[in-house]
Amino acid sequence: MADLGQLTDEQVAAAVRGAEDALPWVLEAIAPRVRAMVTARLNPTSTDFHATDELVQLSMVALSSGIPRLKNKTVVGLRSFASGIVVRKVADYLGRRGEGDLTGPRHASLDSTSAYARAWQYLSASGTLPGRTIEQNDQLALVLTEISRLRQDDRELIAMAFFDQIPTNEIADHLGLSRRAASMRLMRAVRRLRHRLLNSDQAKEHEDG
Repeated sequence: MADLGQLTDEQVAAAVRGAEDALPWVLEAIAPRVRAMVTARLNPTSTDFHATDELVQLSMVALSSGIPRLKNKTVVGLRSFASGIVVRKVADYLGRRGEGDLTGPRHASLDSTSAYARAWQYLSASGTLPGRTIEQNDQLALVLTEISRLRQDDRELIAMAFFDQIPTNEIADHLGLSRRAASMRLMRAVRRLRHRLLNSDQAKEHEDG
């Protein structure tokens, strides 16, 4: 099975050139990350699970047809390109539903657990991922719930940085900001999320006590 961590810039460049053996490998490697990108932004309710699959498929089709136009023929460029596609597909979906903004708790599909685990370890108040799988799923779901309660611009910054794993300079380009401005906005978004997570942890301890 193809893995994004093993994908090389050379393989991405070969896919851009249209090499038949490279394109399927690249698409298979990026697919789990695309699902993480969609879920981090949609964070669907149980009645919307079908939308996640639909948006992933639409994003993958657009990615497949759009790879020949990729200017930055690297793994980073591929992630950035996929991120832009996902942003548009999710925005179109929310627009059709009349939901320009998502607020309130939602239940997420944790199909890309490794991506959420990395995000949790950085974004959580403790920085430590629980040992048991059931506790991990609870904590990862908490991250997504609290992300969904942030302002839309904060959510998008965190999604790009920790789920899409786009470098700060790429994020700055996406948002039309300087690298310093993008970095400062991301730091403030992370600070707000950690504050929410810390309050959630303290509230849970109070309930358990």
